[in-house]
Amino acid sequence: MKTSDTPLHERHPTNADILRRAAAVASSFRKIFWMAAALLCAGTLLYAWKDHSWGALFMALVGAPLANLILIILGVIGAVILRWKHPSIPAVDLFPTIIVAPLLSAIINLVATFLMPLHGC
Repeated sequence: MKTSDTPLHERHPTNADILRRAAAVASSFRKIFWMAAALLCAGTLLYAWKDHSWGALFMALVGAPLANLILIILGVIGAVILRWKHPSIPAVDLFPTIIVAPLLSAIINLVATFLMPLHGC
């Protein structure tokens, strides 16, 4: 019986199939992580824009960095779980995304909040 005659569910995945699947999973993880960072940035900016006062300043200096730190921790946990489930994924390739996305989100939030017309009442 040739390999082409064997049903798909009976064939063992080749090394290339495993690597292709791992690359797709890693790419999906990166996309989801960037979307989460963007949503977090948009949410904190929306709160700051609504407030324009001490709450906006608190969100820029404490709330957003704390939320982004939690996002980094969740990203590291997700990368470890991904590495555990798919050993062919180099987890080190995921760490730049895990660090850069929340850091960029916090910086954008800080700059945008200070560009708002804040008042102290």
